[in-house]
Amino acid sequence: VVERKDVVLQNGDVAASIKCKIYNATNSFMAEPVYLIRNSMAVPIEAKVNELGIRIFVNQIIPTENSVEFAIAETEPVVDYITLKALEFPYINLLWIGTIIVMLGFIISIFKRIKAK
Repeated sequence: VVERKDVVLQNGDVAASIKCKIYNATNSFMAEPVYLIRNSMAVPIEAKVNELGIRIFVNQIIPTENSVEFAIAETEPVVDYITLKALEFPYINLLWIGTIIVMLGFIISIFKRIKAK
């Protein structure tokens, strides 16, 4: 088993780690899930690939068939940046002046109607 900070072995523990190489369109990533047997109970310890947003588990090791059963779970990928788009509307003052002029015209028309009656 490779030394991992999140795996602390105790007396009587049996652990197996499996090196996995995961590919996407441009890169390859390494992951090493651990299958731990503690007190006669299996404890799968996940390996995360944050760039791809996946977690890999070893569900079980089947020695009679020389095979390993994996589970892959998808998570939200961790992104190290935020995209922010700031827009400036340079004619906002002109819009407010137009709104005030329309409101003044509306108020003047109300007073003229009241006087006409």
